[in-house]
Amino acid sequence: MFLFVMRGNWCSMDDGYLRVDHRLRMHGGGSSSSRGIIMCLHNCMVPMALSLVQELRTLGNTDAIHMYHCGADEMTPLSRTTVLAVDPSVQFIDVCTDMVGSGKLREDQVPSFRSYWLKPLALIHTSLDHVMLMDTDVMVFHDPALLWDVPKNSIVTVTKEMNIQICPIVSLLGDEPEPEVVPQSPAVLEKS
Repeated sequence: MFLFVMRGNWCSMDDGYLRVDHRLRMHGGGSSSSRGIIMCLHNCMVPMALSLVQELRTLGNTDAIHMYHCGADEMTPLSRTTVLAVDPSVQFIDVCTDMVGSGKLREDQVPSFRSYWLKPLALIHTSLDHVMLMDTDVMVFHDPALLWDVPKNSIVTVTKEMNIQICPIVSLLGDEPEPEVVPQSPAVLEKS
């Protein structure tokens, strides 16, 4: 889970740096206290997103939830209806269509912003002033709204090298004795 506080201008990484002013959006701006959760997804991610939305609401979270996608083919009416049946307050935003329609993105750039690159585009486009960007597969154990009250000077970015544990699936079934697990760094795995 990432906490982003948006202020000022941002640049996207593609084709000559598309500059978009965060405050000047075609669809208007939010109040200075507007905050919410952004999820970037497509049809195949809807079941995970539904689970996350239900979990957030069960934990008492009342923040706005904006679900961003890129193009009409990424979010069918059935997917929208399914999500809205669980939480009618969720907003769907087709950021690519909006940005192309406002002249801030060219049609030929749209494929570049699907998948991972949709996240920065969503952050540029949002009308929210304070954003929590969540992947649909995140597991929450407490209401993440608690993060809004963390003092700004105590937010720290941490990077940790992960050791990846490699073991055969048979050991997970309990039929075989567990083999010795060998930790490997990501660099070793890339060479394989």
